[in-house]
Amino acid sequence: MSFLETTTILVVDDDHICIEIAKDILQSAGANVHVAFNGKEALGAVNQHNFDMILIDYEMPVMNGLEFLKHVSLIQDREIPPIMMISGSCNDDLQQLALNFGAMDFLFKPFEKEELLKKMQMVFS
Repeated sequence: MSFLETTTILVVDDDHICIEIAKDILQSAGANVHVAFNGKEALGAVNQHNFDMILIDYEMPVMNGLEFLKHVSLIQDREIPPIMMISGSCNDDLQQLALNFGAMDFLFKPFEKEELLKKMQMVFS
């Protein structure tokens, strides 16, 4: 049995290829995956569903990952799941900002399957 079995994960990215890669990795590990294409869509999904984790890209139109972290931190009527930010920008300042705004971890793109699953396993163990 996979550690992700019975988990529901929201993957947020404006890049459809990145969404499909993450979705394939997570579904093959047993997770139920929902998708959103920007932070605004993700906020709507968080208000409608209970997720065990959110994997969100930094750079997106409409609302980027940091803006999402700011908005989601204001939600008071439900528990917010762990959030892992991903980015193609290898910027240490961005990584620190994401952690300061509430992300529990940060992953640089492109990521390997093993790297993503290892970081997620640390969250769920």
